[in-house]
Amino acid sequence: MITHEFTTIIGDIPEGWRSVELRRLLLSQFAGDWGDEDGDVAVKILRSTNFTGAGHLDFSDVAVRYFSERSVEKFGLKNGDILLERSGGGPDQPVGRVGFISNDLGWFWVSNFVQVLRPDPEKINTRYLGWVLFELQRTGMVERFQQQSTQMRNLNYRDYLRMLIPVPPEPIQESIAEAIDSITQTIANLSIEIDAARRVKDSMLQSLLTGKTLQGER
Repeated sequence: MITHEFTTIIGDIPEGWRSVELRRLLLSQFAGDWGDEDGDVAVKILRSTNFTGAGHLDFSDVAVRYFSERSVEKFGLKNGDILLERSGGGPDQPVGRVGFISNDLGWFWVSNFVQVLRPDPEKINTRYLGWVLFELQRTGMVERFQQQSTQMRNLNYRDYLRMLIPVPPEPIQESIAEAIDSITQTIANLSIEIDAARRVKDSMLQSLLTGKTLQGER
């Protein structure tokens, strides 16, 4: 079992903050299901390939799988859910990426390599918790919970749920989450502008180096 050198998995915490096991901050948590190629009900399934490594999910290529009517009663992602990559990663990428669910998604579920964490909003700010888990993967601290197989990495999920999370007072949680959300949105907006500028540059290069712009000026 993992033992902590510091007060929490992240490190020492200020006076007035608490350290709480992750499992005690959750209302519930669910394992994913890959389903079948045929069945009664079609469900959209989010996989490891939908994780971006930046906290948000890429919905451009979502798998569709089939389930019995009885089994889909438990499905459906909710605003505030955190998706956790339990298996995957690579030689230079630890498993444990997270994705945030920002709207209720009734006909979505996750594959068997992904776990749904449903935080208790009475105990923790869901965005704050998501960013804590994000930081564990980004910095590689999550590697202490990993088991390496020949083809992929797997989380030791039992120990992961028992790790001690830093829990500041609620106003501080909210401030931290809002600050990180804001800078993340700024980065996303800049990335869109950079991509647009790059396309303009590519178009200009094509025109200038083939003489099309010069011909148009005559």
